[in-house]
Amino acid sequence: MMMVRPASARDVDGMYRLARAAGPGLTNLPPDRDALAERIACSERTLAGAVAAPGDQQVRLVLEADGALLGVAAIWPRIGQDRPFYSYQLSELSHLSRSTGRRVAHRMLTLVSTLSGASEVGGLLLDPAARGSGAGKLLARSRYLFIARHRALFADRVVAELRGYQDAEGRSPFWEAVGRPFYDLDFEEADRLSGIPDHPIIEELGPKYPLYVNMLPRAARDAINRPHDQGCAALAMLRAEGFSFGNFIDIFDAGPTVVCDTAQIRSIAGARAVTLEAGRPGDGAPAHLVAAGAQADFRCTILPVDPTGAVARIDGAALAGLGGAQAEAHALPL
Repeated sequence: MMMVRPASARDVDGMYRLARAAGPGLTNLPPDRDALAERIACSERTLAGAVAAPGDQQVRLVLEADGALLGVAAIWPRIGQDRPFYSYQLSELSHLSRSTGRRVAHRMLTLVSTLSGASEVGGLLLDPAARGSGAGKLLARSRYLFIARHRALFADRVVAELRGYQDAEGRSPFWEAVGRPFYDLDFEEADRLSGIPDHPIIEELGPKYPLYVNMLPRAARDAINRPHDQGCAALAMLRAEGFSFGNFIDIFDAGPTVVCDTAQIRSIAGARAVTLEAGRPGDGAPAHLVAAGAQADFRCTILPVDPTGAVARIDGAALAGLGGAQAEAHALPL
Protein backbone atom coordinates (compact mmCIF):
# COMPACT_ATOMS: atom_id res chain seq x y z
CA MET A 1 0.00 0.00 0.00
CA MET A 2 1.50 3.32 -1.10
CA MET A 3 1.04 6.15 1.38
CA VAL A 4 1.91 9.85 1.33
CA ARG A 5 2.71 11.45 4.68
CA PRO A 6 4.67 14.46 5.99
CA ALA A 7 8.43 13.96 6.06
CA SER A 8 10.23 13.28 9.32
CA ALA A 9 13.87 13.19 10.42
CA ARG A 10 14.15 9.49 9.57
CA ASP A 11 13.65 10.32 5.88
CA VAL A 12 16.91 12.24 5.42
CA ASP A 13 18.87 9.33 3.96
CA GLY A 14 16.11 8.42 1.51
CA MET A 15 15.73 12.03 0.38
CA TYR A 16 19.49 12.33 -0.01
CA ARG A 17 19.56 9.21 -2.21
CA LEU A 18 16.85 10.62 -4.49
CA ALA A 19 18.47 14.08 -4.62
CA ARG A 20 21.86 12.64 -5.59
CA ALA A 21 20.32 10.59 -8.38
CA ALA A 22 18.41 13.58 -9.77
CA GLY A 23 21.47 15.67 -10.68
CA PRO A 24 21.85 19.47 -10.58
CA GLY A 25 19.11 22.06 -10.96
CA LEU A 26 16.72 21.08 -8.15
CA THR A 27 17.24 24.04 -5.83
CA ASN A 28 14.76 22.73 -3.30
CA LEU A 29 16.34 19.27 -3.11
CA PRO A 30 20.10 19.76 -2.83
CA PRO A 31 22.23 16.61 -2.45
CA ASP A 32 23.28 17.81 0.99
CA ARG A 33 22.19 15.88 4.09
CA ASP A 34 22.40 18.90 6.42
CA ALA A 35 20.38 21.09 4.07
CA LEU A 36 17.76 18.39 3.60
CA ALA A 37 17.56 17.82 7.37
CA GLU A 38 16.90 21.53 7.89
CA ARG A 39 14.14 21.53 5.27
CA ILE A 40 12.48 18.56 6.98
CA ALA A 41 12.83 20.23 10.38
CA CYS A 42 11.24 23.40 9.01
CA SER A 43 8.36 21.34 7.64
CA GLU A 44 7.86 19.69 11.02
CA ARG A 45 7.87 23.11 12.71
CA THR A 46 5.36 24.42 10.16
CA LEU A 47 2.98 21.52 10.76
CA ALA A 48 3.32 21.94 14.51
CA GLY A 49 2.28 25.59 14.22
CA ALA A 50 5.71 26.80 15.34
CA VAL A 51 6.45 28.88 12.21
CA ALA A 52 4.32 32.01 12.28
CA ALA A 53 5.74 33.90 9.28
CA PRO A 54 4.06 32.59 6.08
CA GLY A 55 7.22 33.17 4.06
CA ASP A 56 9.17 30.79 6.30
CA GLN A 57 6.65 27.96 6.12
CA GLN A 58 7.06 24.86 4.01
CA VAL A 59 5.60 21.36 3.91
CA ARG A 60 7.63 18.34 2.82
CA LEU A 61 5.75 15.19 1.87
CA VAL A 62 7.13 11.72 1.19
CA LEU A 63 5.72 8.66 -0.55
CA GLU A 64 6.54 5.29 0.93
CA ALA A 65 5.56 1.68 0.34
CA ASP A 66 6.62 -1.29 2.46
CA GLY A 67 8.97 0.96 4.41
CA ALA A 68 10.82 2.21 1.30
CA LEU A 69 10.93 5.90 0.38
CA LEU A 70 9.79 6.22 -3.23
CA GLY A 71 9.34 9.95 -3.70
CA VAL A 72 9.28 13.43 -2.24
CA ALA A 73 7.25 16.59 -2.85
CA ALA A 74 6.92 20.05 -1.34
CA ILE A 75 4.47 22.91 -0.84
CA TRP A 76 5.17 26.51 0.16
CA PRO A 77 2.15 28.41 1.56
CA ARG A 78 3.56 31.83 0.56
CA ILE A 79 6.56 32.71 -1.57
CA GLY A 80 8.33 36.03 -1.91
CA GLN A 81 7.42 37.40 1.51
CA ASP A 82 10.70 38.38 3.17
CA ARG A 83 12.65 38.14 -0.07
CA PRO A 84 11.21 38.67 -3.59
CA PHE A 85 10.42 35.63 -5.69
CA TYR A 86 12.20 36.41 -8.95
CA SER A 87 11.32 35.27 -12.45
CA TYR A 88 12.02 36.42 -15.96
CA GLN A 89 8.85 37.65 -17.60
CA LEU A 90 8.57 37.15 -21.34
CA SER A 91 7.12 40.07 -23.27
CA GLU A 92 7.17 41.39 -26.81
CA LEU A 93 8.26 44.82 -28.03
CA SER A 94 7.35 45.89 -31.56
CA HIS A 95 9.33 48.41 -33.59
CA LEU A 96 7.99 50.14 -36.72
CA SER A 97 10.28 51.82 -39.22
CA ARG A 98 8.25 54.29 -41.24
CA SER A 99 11.22 54.99 -43.50
CA THR A 100 11.48 51.35 -44.59
CA GLY A 101 7.97 50.13 -43.85
CA ARG A 102 9.37 47.30 -41.76
CA ARG A 103 7.87 46.11 -38.48
CA VAL A 104 10.10 44.02 -36.20
CA ALA A 105 8.97 42.32 -32.97
CA HIS A 106 11.47 41.42 -30.28
CA ARG A 107 10.94 39.13 -27.33
CA MET A 108 12.22 40.54 -24.06
CA LEU A 109 13.20 39.01 -20.71
CA THR A 110 12.60 41.27 -17.71
CA LEU A 111 13.49 40.41 -14.12
CA VAL A 112 10.25 40.66 -12.06
CA SER A 113 8.82 39.57 -8.71
CA THR A 114 5.20 39.48 -9.90
CA LEU A 115 4.53 36.04 -8.42
CA SER A 116 5.50 37.01 -4.87
CA GLY A 117 2.70 36.19 -2.45
CA ALA A 118 1.47 33.10 -4.31
CA SER A 119 1.66 29.54 -3.03
CA GLU A 120 4.02 27.11 -4.73
CA VAL A 121 4.05 23.37 -5.37
CA GLY A 122 7.35 21.76 -6.30
CA GLY A 123 10.16 19.54 -5.16
CA LEU A 124 8.53 16.55 -6.87
CA LEU A 125 10.96 13.69 -7.30
CA LEU A 126 10.12 10.03 -7.85
CA ASP A 127 12.33 6.96 -7.69
CA PRO A 128 12.59 5.67 -11.30
CA ALA A 129 11.73 2.19 -10.02
CA ALA A 130 8.27 3.47 -9.01
CA ARG A 131 7.34 4.94 -12.37
CA GLY A 132 4.34 3.42 -14.10
CA SER A 133 2.75 2.31 -10.82
CA GLY A 134 0.56 5.38 -10.26
CA ALA A 135 3.00 6.62 -7.62
CA GLY A 136 3.72 9.86 -9.48
CA LYS A 137 0.07 10.85 -9.73
CA LEU A 138 -0.54 9.94 -6.08
CA LEU A 139 2.40 12.02 -4.90
CA ALA A 140 1.70 15.01 -7.15
CA ARG A 141 -2.04 15.17 -6.45
CA SER A 142 -1.62 14.60 -2.72
CA ARG A 143 -0.22 18.15 -2.56
CA TYR A 144 -3.52 19.56 -3.81
CA LEU A 145 -5.52 17.49 -1.34
CA PHE A 146 -3.24 18.81 1.41
CA ILE A 147 -4.09 22.33 0.24
CA ALA A 148 -7.80 21.45 0.17
CA ARG A 149 -7.60 20.23 3.78
CA HIS A 150 -5.66 23.32 4.94
CA ARG A 151 -7.20 25.93 2.67
CA ALA A 152 -6.71 28.91 5.00
CA LEU A 153 -2.95 28.37 4.93
CA PHE A 154 -2.63 28.99 1.19
CA ALA A 155 -2.97 31.86 -1.27
CA ASP A 156 -5.54 32.25 -4.05
CA ARG A 157 -2.93 31.46 -6.72
CA VAL A 158 -0.50 28.55 -6.99
CA VAL A 159 2.65 28.44 -9.10
CA ALA A 160 5.02 25.64 -10.05
CA GLU A 161 8.57 26.03 -11.35
CA LEU A 162 10.00 23.23 -13.44
CA ARG A 163 13.67 22.46 -13.84
CA GLY A 164 14.92 23.74 -17.17
CA TYR A 165 16.46 21.89 -20.09
CA GLN A 166 20.01 20.52 -19.87
CA ASP A 167 22.01 19.09 -22.74
CA ALA A 168 23.57 15.61 -22.94
CA GLU A 169 26.55 16.81 -20.87
CA GLY A 170 24.28 18.17 -18.13
CA ARG A 171 24.84 21.83 -19.03
CA SER A 172 22.10 24.45 -19.10
CA PRO A 173 22.39 26.35 -22.43
CA PHE A 174 20.45 29.27 -20.95
CA TRP A 175 22.74 29.52 -17.93
CA GLU A 176 25.84 29.44 -20.10
CA ALA A 177 24.54 32.29 -22.25
CA VAL A 178 22.78 34.45 -19.65
CA GLY A 179 23.59 33.37 -16.10
CA ARG A 180 27.33 32.78 -16.22
CA PRO A 181 28.21 36.21 -17.74
CA PHE A 182 26.33 38.01 -14.94
CA TYR A 183 27.09 35.81 -11.94
CA ASP A 184 30.55 34.50 -12.91
CA LEU A 185 29.74 31.20 -11.18
CA ASP A 186 29.08 27.61 -12.14
CA PHE A 187 25.39 26.77 -12.34
CA GLU A 188 25.50 24.46 -9.33
CA GLU A 189 27.11 27.10 -7.08
CA ALA A 190 24.73 29.87 -8.12
CA ASP A 191 21.79 27.50 -7.66
CA ARG A 192 23.05 26.57 -4.18
CA LEU A 193 23.51 30.19 -3.11
CA SER A 194 20.08 31.21 -4.40
CA GLY A 195 18.54 28.52 -2.19
CA ILE A 196 20.04 29.98 0.99
CA PRO A 197 17.47 32.13 2.82
CA ASP A 198 18.22 35.86 2.58
CA HIS A 199 21.26 35.36 0.33
CA PRO A 200 21.33 38.48 -1.93
CA ILE A 201 23.09 36.99 -4.96
CA ILE A 202 20.26 37.84 -7.38
CA GLU A 203 19.92 41.43 -6.16
CA GLU A 204 23.68 41.90 -6.18
CA LEU A 205 24.64 40.32 -9.50
CA GLY A 206 21.49 39.77 -11.57
CA PRO A 207 20.78 41.85 -14.70
CA LYS A 208 19.07 45.18 -13.98
CA TYR A 209 17.71 45.77 -17.49
CA PRO A 210 15.62 43.73 -19.94
CA LEU A 211 17.41 41.26 -22.22
CA TYR A 212 16.68 40.85 -25.93
CA VAL A 213 15.98 37.18 -26.62
CA ASN A 214 17.03 37.42 -30.27
CA MET A 215 20.56 38.38 -29.16
CA LEU A 216 21.02 35.06 -27.35
CA PRO A 217 22.61 31.99 -28.97
CA ARG A 218 20.20 29.59 -30.64
CA ALA A 219 20.69 26.92 -27.95
CA ALA A 220 19.74 29.40 -25.20
CA ARG A 221 16.68 30.62 -27.11
CA ASP A 222 15.52 27.05 -27.68
CA ALA A 223 15.84 26.30 -23.95
CA ILE A 224 13.34 29.01 -22.94
CA ASN A 225 10.19 27.44 -21.45
CA ARG A 226 11.57 23.96 -22.15
CA PRO A 227 11.51 21.58 -19.17
CA HIS A 228 14.25 19.14 -18.27
CA ASP A 229 13.70 15.81 -20.00
CA GLN A 230 12.89 14.29 -16.61
CA GLY A 231 10.27 16.98 -16.00
CA CYS A 232 8.06 16.44 -19.04
CA ALA A 233 5.71 14.09 -17.18
CA ALA A 234 5.45 16.55 -14.28
CA LEU A 235 4.55 19.34 -16.71
CA ALA A 236 1.86 17.16 -18.30
CA MET A 237 0.34 16.48 -14.84
CA LEU A 238 0.37 20.19 -14.03
CA ARG A 239 -1.34 21.03 -17.31
CA ALA A 240 -3.96 18.35 -16.59
CA GLU A 241 -4.64 20.08 -13.24
CA GLY A 242 -5.37 23.37 -15.03
CA PHE A 243 -1.99 25.08 -14.75
CA SER A 244 -0.98 27.19 -17.73
CA PHE A 245 2.04 29.10 -18.95
CA GLY A 246 2.03 32.63 -17.61
CA ASN A 247 5.00 34.07 -19.55
CA PHE A 248 7.32 33.48 -16.58
CA ILE A 249 10.50 31.39 -16.61
CA ASP A 250 13.20 30.48 -14.11
CA ILE A 251 16.00 33.04 -14.04
CA PHE A 252 18.80 30.47 -13.99
CA ASP A 253 17.83 27.72 -16.44
CA ALA A 254 14.72 29.19 -18.21
CA GLY A 255 12.51 26.31 -17.08
CA PRO A 256 8.77 27.04 -17.38
CA THR A 257 6.76 28.50 -14.50
CA VAL A 258 3.07 27.59 -14.67
CA VAL A 259 0.21 29.23 -12.77
CA CYS A 260 -3.35 28.37 -11.68
CA ASP A 261 -5.99 29.91 -9.42
CA THR A 262 -6.15 27.70 -6.34
CA ALA A 263 -9.90 27.15 -6.55
CA GLN A 264 -9.56 26.09 -10.20
CA ILE A 265 -7.00 23.34 -9.62
CA ARG A 266 -8.90 20.23 -10.71
CA SER A 267 -7.85 18.07 -7.77
CA ILE A 268 -9.08 20.74 -5.37
CA ALA A 269 -12.29 21.57 -7.21
CA GLY A 270 -13.09 17.88 -7.71
CA ALA A 271 -12.45 16.61 -4.17
CA ARG A 272 -15.50 15.81 -2.03
CA ALA A 273 -15.71 15.60 1.73
CA VAL A 274 -16.52 12.11 3.05
CA THR A 275 -16.52 10.26 6.34
CA LEU A 276 -14.47 7.08 6.37
CA GLU A 277 -15.86 3.94 7.96
CA ALA A 278 -14.56 0.38 8.11
CA GLY A 279 -16.42 -1.85 5.71
CA ARG A 280 -16.51 -3.23 2.22
CA PRO A 281 -16.84 -0.77 -0.66
CA GLY A 282 -19.49 -1.49 -3.23
CA ASP A 283 -18.72 -3.93 -6.04
CA GLY A 284 -16.80 -2.23 -8.80
CA ALA A 285 -16.09 0.88 -6.72
CA PRO A 286 -13.56 2.97 -8.70
CA ALA A 287 -10.14 3.93 -7.37
CA HIS A 288 -9.91 7.27 -5.58
CA LEU A 289 -7.24 9.29 -3.90
CA VAL A 290 -8.26 9.46 -0.25
CA ALA A 291 -6.73 12.04 2.08
CA ALA A 292 -7.39 12.26 5.81
CA GLY A 293 -5.82 13.88 8.84
CA ALA A 294 -4.36 17.34 9.28
CA GLN A 295 -0.91 18.83 9.82
CA ALA A 296 1.56 16.09 10.83
CA ASP A 297 -1.23 13.47 10.72
CA PHE A 298 -2.02 14.07 7.05
CA ARG A 299 -2.14 10.87 5.01
CA CYS A 300 -3.08 10.15 1.39
CA THR A 301 -3.40 6.86 -0.50
CA ILE A 302 -5.35 5.15 -3.29
CA LEU A 303 -8.43 3.09 -2.42
CA PRO A 304 -11.66 1.89 -4.04
CA VAL A 305 -14.46 4.25 -2.98
CA ASP A 306 -18.13 4.47 -3.90
CA PRO A 307 -18.38 7.51 -6.21
CA THR A 308 -21.47 8.88 -4.44
CA GLY A 309 -22.55 9.42 -0.87
CA ALA A 310 -21.10 11.13 2.18
CA VAL A 311 -19.74 7.91 3.73
CA ALA A 312 -16.83 5.95 2.24
CA ARG A 313 -16.39 2.38 3.45
CA ILE A 314 -12.84 1.11 3.20
CA ASP A 315 -10.76 -1.80 4.45
CA GLY A 316 -10.12 -1.67 8.20
CA ALA A 317 -6.33 -1.74 7.84
CA ALA A 318 -6.45 1.12 5.36
CA LEU A 319 -8.75 3.05 7.69
CA ALA A 320 -6.27 2.62 10.53
CA GLY A 321 -3.50 3.96 8.32
CA LEU A 322 -5.60 7.02 7.52
CA GLY A 323 -6.41 7.92 11.10
CA GLY A 324 -8.93 5.44 12.45
CA ALA A 325 -12.69 5.21 12.77
CA GLN A 326 -14.97 8.03 11.65
CA ALA A 327 -12.10 9.88 9.96
CA GLU A 328 -13.10 12.98 8.03
CA ALA A 329 -11.50 12.85 4.61
CA HIS A 330 -11.43 14.08 1.03
CA ALA A 331 -11.96 11.65 -1.85
CA LEU A 332 -10.93 12.36 -5.42
CA PRO A 333 -11.50 10.11 -8.47
CA LEU A 334 -8.29 9.02 -10.18
